[in-house]
Amino acid sequence: MNLKLYKYKNKGISPAIGVALLVAITVALVVLASVIVLNIEDGTETNSAEASIDFTQTSSGINVQVVSNTNVDEFKILFPDGTETILSGNVVVL
Repeated sequence: MNLKLYKYKNKGISPAIGVALLVAITVALVVLASVIVLNIEDGTETNSAEASIDFTQTSSGINVQVVSNTNVDEFKILFPDGTETILSGNVVVL
């Protein structure tokens, strides 16, 4: 009868593997709890900028018209000669 107990007593995982598994599970639980408690994704929404601009070329130059504008403070227009013009977000240039 003693022989049977000894035979089954040696089965199982090694202590090193057991400790490694316990440490891994503990780390995973701590990370999960941190994400839930600290709420890493704070939920702040960023408002994306969206605008529609109409460019038309005329004999006297170029007309720029802001058709729609959401969350755009200013527009920067770069011309082929390197000059630039900065327009307010609600300006209509005719």
